[in-house]
Amino acid sequence: MSRCILCGHFHAPAATCIMRRRPQRPEITHSSIASAESWEATTERILQRDGHTCQMCGSQPNRHDLRVDHVVPLSRLRSPHNRVRASSDENLRTLCRACYEWKTNYQRRW
Repeated sequence: MSRCILCGHFHAPAATCIMRRRPQRPEITHSSIASAESWEATTERILQRDGHTCQMCGSQPNRHDLRVDHVVPLSRLRSPHNRVRASSDENLRTLCRACYEWKTNYQRRW
């Protein structure tokens, strides 16, 4: 056993100091942010509101090529107050598959 330079305690060689562990982020899922209605009902409501039209490029593809997208990503809305905002209609929009994939790839570069 040796003294840890991070916390000052003695650890076995294979042990990991608690100071090195990354804090666990709470997992956010559609079921954890959806209030009284299911995600499917929310999806249908948003698609109807947007007229089954992509809000980025204006195309009207088949229903199975449309996605409901969070304008502000769930990963940026982690506090309990913001979880309600994440599933609000103002934060949801309809995108076609191509625009959804472009936006997702763009956000991963942030």
